[in-house]
Amino acid sequence: MKIDQQKLNIFYDEMCGICDKLIKLLVYLINPNILQLYSLQNAIQDEKLRKEYDLDLSSIVVITQNKKLIKSKAIFYLLKQTKLKYIIKVIEFIMPQCLSDWTYDFIAKHRDKICKLKRR
Repeated sequence: MKIDQQKLNIFYDEMCGICDKLIKLLVYLINPNILQLYSLQNAIQDEKLRKEYDLDLSSIVVITQNKKLIKSKAIFYLLKQTKLKYIIKVIEFIMPQCLSDWTYDFIAKHRDKICKLKRR
């Protein structure tokens, strides 16, 4: 699996209902030609990718132009690629990263209660 550094490479848990809905929203809001979507389940099996980008199933990972973004930084980065970018910039400015990462971790921990996992 080769990473295209000119695209938004998104590694996400395709079994997670929340992640799946977020990706569908992003495909609608962002030009799909610049998105490269990968299942974390498949990417983790690729030993080279897993080691190079330190991938695990605990968070969304965005890789673009040799930058690796995880958790809330990845979500904010992706949402800033949409028409909502100014609102997202204000929210990111107001909310400290530790709080946004805590919120991300809380939602990730309780995602099966918030949104049922897709069937495997």
